[in-house]
Amino acid sequence: MQLQGQVALITGAGRGIGKAIALRFAREGADIAVVDLNGEWAQATGEEIKGLGRRAFVKTADISDYDQVQVVVREAVGALGKLDVLVNNAGIGKAQPFLEITKENWERHLYIHLFGTFYCAQAAAREMVKHKYGRIVNIASVA
Repeated sequence: MQLQGQVALITGAGRGIGKAIALRFAREGADIAVVDLNGEWAQATGEEIKGLGRRAFVKTADISDYDQVQVVVREAVGALGKLDVLVNNAGIGKAQPFLEITKENWERHLYIHLFGTFYCAQAAAREMVKHKYGRIVNIASVA
């Protein structure tokens, strides 16, 4: 098991790619902090992780909100003891033709993909430097 004894926080882990990453990491021995905007999806992923014999911390949060990110990381470390890996996976895809993209749609994309990724990486890195180890993985899309 390649991740035995490690703790990973995965954003957007309630479904799709994030859930697949969370389950794979758990199968490889990691305990998982499951973070998603949808609490029901996050809880279901957490239960599957526990079913694999790993610990799961589940939190509903909007990663585009700086204060929520600080709480998520602090509580995840409190529950799981440390943070070794962050996977910035959360994202949205509300496509519109270029000339029709609304200000609100554009800003929501920026706040989740850009600000949220930064907020999570910074908060996680602050924890990782405490024990001089950490990995941050950012997921992107061709879209």
